[in-house]
Amino acid sequence: MLWLKKNAVNLILALVFAYILSQRTPGWMASFDAEGEPAPSFSVLALDGQRTTLPLATETPQILIFWATWCGPCKIELSRYNDAIAEGTLPAHQILAVSVGEPLDTIKQYLESHPYKFSVFADPEAASARLYPVSATPTVVHVTSDKKIDWIGTGVSPLGLWRARRFLQKVSDYFW
Repeated sequence: MLWLKKNAVNLILALVFAYILSQRTPGWMASFDAEGEPAPSFSVLALDGQRTTLPLATETPQILIFWATWCGPCKIELSRYNDAIAEGTLPAHQILAVSVGEPLDTIKQYLESHPYKFSVFADPEAASARLYPVSATPTVVHVTSDKKIDWIGTGVSPLGLWRARRFLQKVSDYFW
């Protein structure tokens, strides 16, 4: 009888794992397919209410972080990026956070208790999430200086900050 219970638990766990994998695979494939493609431009609201276009028209690589104020993993990921900027390991001007599907007032209220050192924008219509493969938040997109998608990751990534530092710095700065 104990053998049957253990096998039933294993079967249930395998089915849950298979279900989760089947739900995540299309997002992973879309992210992989987007790498190397041109980074689509989209309109957002700056905190002062002015419209701007992202990615910014600069010749530097940028990191776009798609997030939401209600998203627990987003809070973790944004705090990690903020801490890296405070430590001096990431440049604030190249990190751009886009709140997807939320009004500007909600974001401003959230930022009163969560001040970030990087630029935060609002995309109340969630137009950016339709242009990029944003299947969940947070989604991090590395955009090269020539405005191509280099990498896309979803969720809290243990290697995310390492990837960000490596992406934003010259390869010659690394000894490995």
